[in-house]
Amino acid sequence: MGIVFLGLDSAYIRYFNEPPEGASRNGLFFFALKVGIVVTVCGFTFVLLFTPAQASGLLFNENGVIGLTFLGVYVIELVFFRLLNINFRFSEQARAYNIQQISFTVCNRCLFLLAVIYTTRYIFSVGIIVAGMLGIVLISLWIQRFVFDDVKINVMVKKEMLLFAIPVMPATIITMLNNTIANLFLGGFGLRSEAGRLAIAMSLSNIFAVIPNAFSVYWGPFMYKYYHQEQERIKNIHDMIMMFSMLMLICIIIFQDVLYMLLGKSYRTSQSYFLIIMLVPISNIIAETTTYGIGIAKKTKYMLLAAMVGCLINIIACCLFIPRLGACGAAIGIALSATITFMLKSIIGQHFYSSVRNRTKSILSMLLIWIVCISNSFLYKKLPLRIMLCLVIAGTAIFLYWSYIEKIIAYLKRFNKG
Repeated sequence: MGIVFLGLDSAYIRYFNEPPEGASRNGLFFFALKVGIVVTVCGFTFVLLFTPAQASGLLFNENGVIGLTFLGVYVIELVFFRLLNINFRFSEQARAYNIQQISFTVCNRCLFLLAVIYTTRYIFSVGIIVAGMLGIVLISLWIQRFVFDDVKINVMVKKEMLLFAIPVMPATIITMLNNTIANLFLGGFGLRSEAGRLAIAMSLSNIFAVIPNAFSVYWGPFMYKYYHQEQERIKNIHDMIMMFSMLMLICIIIFQDVLYMLLGKSYRTSQSYFLIIMLVPISNIIAETTTYGIGIAKKTKYMLLAAMVGCLINIIACCLFIPRLGACGAAIGIALSATITFMLKSIIGQHFYSSVRNRTKSILSMLLIWIVCISNSFLYKKLPLRIMLCLVIAGTAIFLYWSYIEKIIAYLKRFNKG
């Protein structure tokens, strides 16, 4: 899915509210759809004709084309699903979007269990998932049957979309690969147990990654629709996200012991670098309010540049730190990569579209977050010092963002009276 659209799903998002002259929104939809289907069909046709045994052996550990055929059909279903999902999301149809997302989750996480009633062979479960996804896509298509109307798009618009899209595809793939580099290096150095501990810390941080992911679902449509009219409001949201990130960090510092009580003793050593990895979701949620200028200005080549630099930093850091520090060195590489990528995209994004009212305030807040996350590596066993650290963060957040705290308090008072 990172390949078959050639980045045109991202281009469709960018132009959703601002279709270029010579194209309708439905025309953009069908162009992205056709490219996704054609690339998928060509790719799977090549595999089925020339390398079916190797591909099925790699994916399913057996020789057969049924699984490959199911996979090809499933990817085509995902092409439809992705674009229909964008329509719901960016048309601000929250109820339809949520129902579609829940249906997708149920189909992929639960529906396959029906096959167990008859057999434990995976191919039947795969078939049920494919059939379930087909049902979701057909229902979504029926609801959005208006997409078949007015599908005009000229050659110049197609070129413009591709110029936007092409850098996005390798950037997405590099980002995906970047997430696996640390584990690959740990395995390459023979540190299997360290890889397991790192995986636990990353799993815990992924719990908090739900927050930026959920925020981006609703923030992306708002940004691309209202960036002209609501710049002041966007700046307010950035400040509130900075304040929220600092307060969330306080909660994590205090309650990290509770999280690690649920784990076995052999995994608790990852607590020393857990907050270093937490810089990834924290950077991601703040980046949602600082980096949209790249997309607004249609300069996606800078996304690719930032992804390449971040990946290179990760590789260098893993080479330098893993032999000496093991999983902690891998965590440093992950955090450095995320931080530098965030900084590059934010600097470039702010150049094209200003969404930060007071850069000094934001830089001080981010510096404090970085210092605290690194300090936890030395203080994670010292609860009193951690509490003092939390008081410092809380005091700084109150000082820097008191005006927003006043507004929240005033709103809560009105809500209670109501």
